Amino acid sequence: MKIISALLLLVIMNTTFASLNCTEPSGTYTTKDMVINQFALNNGSANWGDWCYEVDSQEESTACNTELDQWDAWVVCTDNKFETSCSEWADKEGFTSNNQEYQGFIERCVGTNYLNLLK
Repeated sequence: MKIISALLLLVIMNTTFASLNCTEPSGTYTTKDMVINQFALNNGSANWGDWCYEVDSQEESTACNTELDQWDAWVVCTDNKFETSCSEWADKEGFTSNNQEYQGFIERCVGTNYLNLLK
């Protein structure tokens, strides 16, 4: 039970600290929830970003695509920070016995951190 409590606390702390250093776009055209579902949790639409070409003006379309590029950068930054902190924690605790288990833990940890950002 202590390990589960420690994991939960660490995941919440990782979510808070890792997302602080990555610049989150304004969300004028796309929300953080949409981005996380699309890229981090793979629950998104195959037509991702099409709405940027369906807006009223070329200027607005350009602004929308610029925001999508900013979201891409945010996902890369956030993902790297989550992976780093999850790996450091797994290494510190030494609780994985093989590479497959280690990678599985990292994936679950990163996914849990993204889910916490949706709250």
